[in-house]
Amino acid sequence: MPYHLTHAGHLPTPLIFEHSTGSITPLTSDTLLLSISSLISPTDEYILDLSHKTSDVGDDDKNPDRSLHQLTSWSADHIDGRMDGLVIEELWTTGADEWDVMSWVIKPAGFDSSVDKAATYPLAFFVHGGPQGAHQDIWSTRWNSALFAAQGYFVVAVNPTGSTGYGQEFCDKIKENWGGAPYKDLLASFFAALDKYPQVSEHAVASDHSLISDRQREDCDARWKLRWFHGQLDSGPQRRVPLQGDCLPRRYFRYDYIVLRDGGVLSLCVV
Repeated sequence: MPYHLTHAGHLPTPLIFEHSTGSITPLTSDTLLLSISSLISPTDEYILDLSHKTSDVGDDDKNPDRSLHQLTSWSADHIDGRMDGLVIEELWTTGADEWDVMSWVIKPAGFDSSVDKAATYPLAFFVHGGPQGAHQDIWSTRWNSALFAAQGYFVVAVNPTGSTGYGQEFCDKIKENWGGAPYKDLLASFFAALDKYPQVSEHAVASDHSLISDRQREDCDARWKLRWFHGQLDSGPQRRVPLQGDCLPRRYFRYDYIVLRDGGVLSLCVV
């Protein structure tokens, strides 16, 4: 994300406040070429005009209002509208030790919030690895949550204790605590999503995860993580499927998703 500093004594603030910027190239003293992507949109190129200000309201150092012009739509023909209608929201809940925990939510196209649609949408629940990493508003070719939403799944991607972007203390709290606060955050976020979105079915859940560390990724010792998590969801009949694609050596395989709308079941095809 590009930042600016108007004068000494003020903290840097973003030039733009949405999505993720992958690269920044100065063109002139007032224009930047940016590569921007989001959870539901691959990278495209934009021109950011620093000289353009559409409002005189507020402190420019805290609330910059710039003009952003899209130049490309590299993937439009390939995606062919399949991401149209997906809606991104933030879900906040109280997790371990009373800390606020944020999750990304992606609603499928045409999401029906009416009461008579209760428990009709299967849930794809994303858990990131690292452990000190985060789900961000950025396009991914590795764990693409938009692909699930485009197939009709309601996506929740949690940033539990240990995630980056919420302060160093929150990030450090996962040290020697992998099986504690992070799992409490995941469970709290899971049930918070069900409470806020009653249209989502708790009995059609697929959990997708990246293993907790590079060492565990090598020898697959962390498969218990997701099994433990599923074991905590003990409310009635279940169709819950953990995806554990990272347990295969990535140097020899590439991963392609085959998503089947069959009672909430997903399958992962390794090619």
